[in-house]
Amino acid sequence: MESFIESSKGNRLVVIDGCPTACARKIFEHVNLPVTDYIVVTGLDIKKNHNFDLERKDIEKVCAEVKKRLQCNP
Repeated sequence: MESFIESSKGNRLVVIDGCPTACARKIFEHVNLPVTDYIVVTGLDIKKNHNFDLERKDIEKVCAEVKKRLQCNP
């Protein structure tokens, strides 16, 4: 884990959370890794569920948002 943290410092870091509770973001902040790009899936009008049976259109929506953020923020 420590090598992952060290190799991530200074790089662009995209974090995707399922809801505004921000569990993933909090983990990265806890280890002092600054999040450069942050996406909350429910903010894309995708309903949170507790399984991993994801709809293709929702996956594509998240991927498109990641690509958009990465293109707009060098």
